[in-house]
Amino acid sequence: MHAEVSGGRVTGWLGRGAVAWRAALAPLTPAQRQMFIDTLFAYEAALSAP
Repeated sequence: MHAEVSGGRVTGWLGRGAVAWRAALAPLTPAQRQMFIDTLFAYEAALSAP
């Protein structure tokens, strides 16, 4: 598949998620957003821990 076509499909698919994340995070303060990101990183680290 041509890169431009598949890239457009990927962008379209990810774009909806990006809009949703922006809407979900918009009401948060910068500190609250950082806490959310830190929580996601901690979750991912716990998943990969032995």
